[in-house]
Amino acid sequence: MGVIRPDGRRRLDEMLVEEMSGEDGVRRRYLLVLCAGRVEPERLEPFATLAAVLQGTVDDELRIVLTDGWPEAFWTTEVAGALDAADVTGDFELAPTFDQRRRALAQRVGDGALEVLFIERGRVQGSALTVVARRTEEGRPLPLNVKTAALSLMQAARDALVWRPRAMEELVRDLREALGLPAGPMVTLAEVRREHQSAEEDREAARSGHAPEPEVAWPPRAPPSGTPPVVRQPIRQAGPPPATRTPLARPPAAERHVLEEGRCTRCGKSGARLEEPCGAAELGRMGFLELD
Repeated sequence: MGVIRPDGRRRLDEMLVEEMSGEDGVRRRYLLVLCAGRVEPERLEPFATLAAVLQGTVDDELRIVLTDGWPEAFWTTEVAGALDAADVTGDFELAPTFDQRRRALAQRVGDGALEVLFIERGRVQGSALTVVARRTEEGRPLPLNVKTAALSLMQAARDALVWRPRAMEELVRDLREALGLPAGPMVTLAEVRREHQSAEEDREAARSGHAPEPEVAWPPRAPPSGTPPVVRQPIRQAGPPPATRTPLARPPAAERHVLEEGRCTRCGKSGARLEEPCGAAELGRMGFLELD
């Protein structure tokens, strides 16, 4: 993990170009985290987890770079200049989006989340927000939420950094194996409990449901005296009643959608496509995780 600290009168943009220009000829990918104030990188998760797990291979394909010790009083000026960093050859120019720039100017480690910029060939190719957590004490296992946050960050980097994708795919696989996370989609116990509760509510509604009472037709009033009789037209014979649709059987739990804000969290379908079965891919083992 590379850490950039103040060095005399040198500017942050100069130090970023020097750190990430690849002067040794290796075209690396970078996860850049711009942190204001004093930061202890070994206490940042999932960055410390990534650096520890990928220690043997990260220098060849991926490197994590953080800033540390830059005074908050001058941070806005420093980071604005750093995001405009460029070298004389034009091979390095971050050029982040407006939203990426805005978040980098405002973020603090104490806020609980940091935006990570994904840099490839001297350009920002994407970004992702990740949680910040203190590193666990020596000898204690990492919480599962830290492991999944590290894996999610790595997967986001893989999807954004498309140059030589096989190497990034191998890093994601190595990280998953090192963290002990199962292959395939992971479902938290909270999601399982929500689905079970929804099924219980459906069964309870079916048990307590009853047909609405038919409306009572009041007898017609007799016409007042002196009113001419009403000539009634012959009543046409009504056709057969429409066939009653047999209610469709409720699909099994594996095919039902898990909705959140109108979209299935497992297969991503929404709108009219929710009438289709869930269709979530069943790849590898299914992991059930209890997150902190």
